[in-house]
Amino acid sequence: MRFRTNYFLVLFGAIGCLLLSVVITRFVFGLCKLILFSNALFANNREILPQLSTCNCTKYELNDGFLEKLEKMRTSTEVPAGVFERVILTRQIRKDIMEMWNALQYEFNNLKSIEDVHGALLRLNERHNALMIEIEDLLSFEEHWQKSLSNNLSDYVQSELWRLQNPLKCNQTAPQLFTKLSGCGLGCEVHNIFTKFLVALGQERTLFYDSKKISYTMNGFETGFLPPSENCQKRRLTEKWKQLIDDEISQNESCVYIKDSYDYKSIYKPQAVPSNLLPVIEKFHSHPFLWFAGQVVWYITRPNIMMKNRLTIMEEKVNFELPVVGIHVRRSDKLNSEGEGTLFFQPLSAYMKPAIDWYDRYEMRQIDVKVKKRIYLATDDQTVWEETKSFPEFEFFGNKSFAVRSNKIKHRRSTEGFFEVITDVNMLAKCNYIVGTLSSELSRLAYELMQTYHVDATDKFYSLDTEYGIDDQYSMEYMSQFNHIHSSFAEMELQVGDIVTVEEVMFGSQYVFGENQRTNATGLVPAFKLKWKIKQ
Repeated sequence: MRFRTNYFLVLFGAIGCLLLSVVITRFVFGLCKLILFSNALFANNREILPQLSTCNCTKYELNDGFLEKLEKMRTSTEVPAGVFERVILTRQIRKDIMEMWNALQYEFNNLKSIEDVHGALLRLNERHNALMIEIEDLLSFEEHWQKSLSNNLSDYVQSELWRLQNPLKCNQTAPQLFTKLSGCGLGCEVHNIFTKFLVALGQERTLFYDSKKISYTMNGFETGFLPPSENCQKRRLTEKWKQLIDDEISQNESCVYIKDSYDYKSIYKPQAVPSNLLPVIEKFHSHPFLWFAGQVVWYITRPNIMMKNRLTIMEEKVNFELPVVGIHVRRSDKLNSEGEGTLFFQPLSAYMKPAIDWYDRYEMRQIDVKVKKRIYLATDDQTVWEETKSFPEFEFFGNKSFAVRSNKIKHRRSTEGFFEVITDVNMLAKCNYIVGTLSSELSRLAYELMQTYHVDATDKFYSLDTEYGIDDQYSMEYMSQFNHIHSSFAEMELQVGDIVTVEEVMFGSQYVFGENQRTNATGLVPAFKLKWKIKQ
């Protein structure tokens, strides 16, 4: 019975790999347009090609007339740099996906014992890593122009944020928005500011916030961060401030405030993306809202000189010139929250599995190089450091003393605790890969900041629980790309183009639960049949 249970677990895991292959296939088919492009280059010249009934690969001479036509065709056809390389690699990936499917069938047909299961998983995992490396190589062909576009757009967004926060006539006519912070943790407070920043951006207002009541320090956010404005640090007190209820009611008011994150209506709530930025972001990033969130969060958390010096010292200790995987294990207050302990508790070994997979894939690229496996560990639970002894082949480093002190709330919520949390988040963001839980505000914060260091870091985070999202966001909308006929009472039918509303997506889940806006039906649907519909 035990083997039967393990067998079915592996069966479902292998089916997950198969579904991943399907998703990759869809991606590759989009790129196969390049193949059609290359074929079209020669479509009008086929009459000059010799008609061969057999391939004489050892002796093949071309007459001078054909060579002249071939040279003329070659020099008259302008092919963008890298096109043929992409075509060749796309064909290779298509071939490897077919072989992956054949390998899956072979392994299933030869499963007879639990040892066979383990061996099959190892072989399939190696094939999966090889396929992912090829995908990375394919994407790298576009990296140069995408990096340039990303940097230019980042400069534009940062300049717009600065302009909005530094109006010429701050205390005279500039529209203003004010909010107070609630006194929760760092990640929670940053995201509180972030959601209000989105409203301020949409309504062209200067944002003010009172951070004196944050739970770390009486001096507020400016203890570690730059102020949100250089020339507009005090809100206008000569006018009557009115509560922001929704965009239409408040659009003609000069000074408005938001009392609570959940008591106002605005089209600028997450995960909305400015309509003028969306078409540009989509050219280089897989998750436009995540990229935009990274830009705003980076502006909010710009370190002051003292904090910047602390970060520089830690960066030198970590040495990001060498590969490093970041692991964020949050327990403490999360485990103390009602109903959360059993749901979110994970041993360190659960975090190490994705980290080991990343290093396996990284080592496949190395030639005669001994890879030093390093882990930056950020945690508020000192017992996690004891668990690291089970992985002697890895080097763990991080702020161990903070994990010891943070067991006591007075140390965790102190000025020094504020500095140490900021340091951990910034170090995680600079790692090559992060393993954490996106139910944690700090994990989200690190993931958002990570986007500012890469063209697209969407796939550089592995979450042990939920997909990325913001607490104060609208329900996510997805568009069906394929029809779906339900195979059980728990599923619902879909037609191409249906809009499905989803409250939450569990990371790595093969199915999502949502509501079909066309039929009002609710149920499960395969995740790979849906595409995220961005609000703008």
